[in-house]
Amino acid sequence: MFKIPTFSSHPILFFLWNFLILTGMVITFYVIGGVLGIAITKTFFGIDLQSSFNEIIYNSKANPQGVMALKLNQALISMAIFVVPAFLFCKAIYQNPVHFLQLQSPTKIYNYLLIILLIILAIPVSSWLMQLNQNLHFPENYQDFETFLRGDEAFAKLQMEIFVNANTIPQLLFNILIVAVIPAITEEIFFRACLQNFVKMCFYNVHVSVIFTAIIFSAIHGDYFGFLPRFMFGLVLGYSFAYSGNIWVSIVGHFLNNCITIVAYFIAQKNPEIAFLKDDYSFPIIIPIITGFGIVAILFAMSKLKLKQIFINNTK
Repeated sequence: MFKIPTFSSHPILFFLWNFLILTGMVITFYVIGGVLGIAITKTFFGIDLQSSFNEIIYNSKANPQGVMALKLNQALISMAIFVVPAFLFCKAIYQNPVHFLQLQSPTKIYNYLLIILLIILAIPVSSWLMQLNQNLHFPENYQDFETFLRGDEAFAKLQMEIFVNANTIPQLLFNILIVAVIPAITEEIFFRACLQNFVKMCFYNVHVSVIFTAIIFSAIHGDYFGFLPRFMFGLVLGYSFAYSGNIWVSIVGHFLNNCITIVAYFIAQKNPEIAFLKDDYSFPIIIPIITGFGIVAILFAMSKLKLKQIFINNTK
């Protein structure tokens, strides 16, 4: 679909150089977004997130204003580090960001239905992979490092619980906006539309682009003990985007996945007796096996439908 610019005769060097540039953009706008976020929250909420971040996390119930400031700051940073670099980078290497990011590419309505089904089928597989990932341990010589990572994971989990906590429907809707809508749009534009398309442009291989992007997508979240389920999630979104040809398909899938988590947490708070919604719930192994085969079958069907559509378009 995309061709490497004629000035580059070495795809690997071209990829590495531009990947470093993209990484530099992300770091730069992370700093800019963080500074702006601190300034804005201090102006409108009178809260200095730089000095009170941990205090807000550990005493969230006593500081609802601080929690609100954290959520808005997170939304701002998400837009700064993902959307801005994606458009600037695509503009630099392709000139037309909207076309490169496939924001307006046509797609069939069944692709939206298939991504919804894929996300639902992925729930048992993700749960099983999470349990598997949690049970992985470092060698004895690296136990201190493992303890550090698990402590970091516990802090991140606490932060996420604060972000999805809601007692009323308006609070729930606001959480869906901050934790589901904004991340779905910003992260899919960056990872799938920008990075995945760039890797495919360099190596002309959909599998390399999907797998590489899924690895980066999972790794950048900084959660070692949640790497496998997030990697699987990245694969599902990546192949869905590649075979549908439209970034809004993977955005819908990303949104649905996050939204299910938020709503499930909301329901679990009010109905703690529901076993299915508890963190330690374990699906019978046959369920993730069946749904896993279902995911593979749907993605295979999407690839065939994509090839059929390309053939029809070329014969017109």
